[in-house]
Amino acid sequence: MIHLVCFDIDGTLVDENKKIPPAVLKALQYLQKQGIIIVLASGRHFGALQEYAHLIGTYAPVIALNGAAVLGPERNKFMYVRVLNSRCILDILKDARESRLHVSLYYPSSISVVNTESEPYPPYNVDGQSSAEAWLAYHWIIDKITARTLGAWPFVSESRVDSNPDHLLKLLISGNPEELITFMKSTAVRYQKDYYFSFSGERYVDVIDKDANKGVALEFVANKLGISRQDVMAVGDHYNDLPMLEFAGFGVAMGNAPRIVQEKADWVTLKNTEMGVLVALKHVFSDLQ
Repeated sequence: MIHLVCFDIDGTLVDENKKIPPAVLKALQYLQKQGIIIVLASGRHFGALQEYAHLIGTYAPVIALNGAAVLGPERNKFMYVRVLNSRCILDILKDARESRLHVSLYYPSSISVVNTESEPYPPYNVDGQSSAEAWLAYHWIIDKITARTLGAWPFVSESRVDSNPDHLLKLLISGNPEELITFMKSTAVRYQKDYYFSFSGERYVDVIDKDANKGVALEFVANKLGISRQDVMAVGDHYNDLPMLEFAGFGVAMGNAPRIVQEKADWVTLKNTEMGVLVALKHVFSDLQ
């Protein structure tokens, strides 16, 4: 019997407007009243996760930064955190720069972006904004974090990465999908012994500690709550969700997920724009019919 349901956010729980559909929200609130624990797992920072958790009404731990950290129910203390090894970070940043890719650096309570006009723009940019301004706005919309701007790329080398290596939790690398695939085939392969690289979207690659992912974090949360693996359901839509779909007793892929993700899931629901989460919940919980 399922006692815990873990949801990815983008491409899964929310629609194209980054909103949880009212019918899905109602179902989640109903399930919580029946004692079902709702856990959120995302590549986003804690600010956005806390906002969705508050809306849903869940006080369960939240999994952020693609599994690099878990924030406890009190929302002001880490239950689990995996820090990036700083040894090869500068080499990864250099490779990203040479590939004309954007990089955002995620710390426990902040995000840093590099101020250069040679980088790609994020979604939601406004005409007249510089690339750095657009990324600052993007991180506020997506992560609910006020990001800060660093100097040009050479400035990054000593003052921001090496001075605080114990606090760097994630790199978000963004750009043209074809360039990202090339980056993954070269840089990701070269440093896979020290870091976990995963596509979190068509235009995004997350880089976190080699021993961190959503599956490891979900296992940690389930163990802390005393819930066995077979009583866990996980729902996701992309490659970075695979570890948690494989850990869960019942892993559900969204209809908009890549074919490989769907093939590895226990069950495939409809797309996030077609109420796929609600369909999956009704498939498992008969009292929602």
